[in-house]
Amino acid sequence: MTEEERRILELALIGLEAERQKIEKELHTLGERLDSCQVYTSTATTRFTAGTKPRRVSPNKGVRMSEAQKRKISAAMKARWSNIKQQRRS
Repeated sequence: MTEEERRILELALIGLEAERQKIEKELHTLGERLDSCQVYTSTATTRFTAGTKPRRVSPNKGVRMSEAQKRKISAAMKARWSNIKQQRRS
């Protein structure tokens, strides 16, 4: 590797590091905004923190389903699967 190529790569690395810091700052700002407004989607979301792996955030953590809700979901699933099986037979 020539001295000129090495210098170009060093400058590229410096530029990429500066860009990385800018992106991490933006991610941090967005993360703070999400935390402050407490907005969650119906599915679990993935949150990124600068320099860490993504982690799963459950929107209903600590909330338990009542027995009536469980029965309702169970009945709906049984009806859905019954429908699917009938359609396969015909």
